[in-house]
Amino acid sequence: MKKHEKDAVNAMAVTIIESFAENEPIPHSYFYKMFGIELPNMRDYENNEDYAKAFQEMQFKYLNCIENLRDTLIQNHKVHLKNDIGAGYHLMEPNDQIQYGIEHTKAEVKKSIRQGTKLVTNVDNHRVKSDVRRKASDQIARWSMIRGIA
Repeated sequence: MKKHEKDAVNAMAVTIIESFAENEPIPHSYFYKMFGIELPNMRDYENNEDYAKAFQEMQFKYLNCIENLRDTLIQNHKVHLKNDIGAGYHLMEPNDQIQYGIEHTKAEVKKSIRQGTKLVTNVDNHRVKSDVRRKASDQIARWSMIRGIA
């Protein structure tokens, strides 16, 4: 992000902090307006396919703007903008943010270990070369210890 874009996002972050209390719902419509993003109108497109593509592009732009804002809020202002699925977002209280951060990290680590375990254990061993299998056995043993910790 360029400096002027960072400054603009930081100004948006300050506006949100000054305008909303912690845990106060912030609807998606507020962010669409703040980012200057308009929902595509079906009547402006010749067919459903073009409309769907425009809608998808708008969603991508929105999510990109939200992620930049969230990064700025957490890094520059030490506050997390938490998603309220289907409703919008809210600024988290610091005490809740700590617990959320711990729980979120635990869940992500477990998910990552499950995915890695799936890759490591679901291998066609008949096609694995013996030298690769020997090298991998130590790594798999370490992997099993990591799985046990999580």
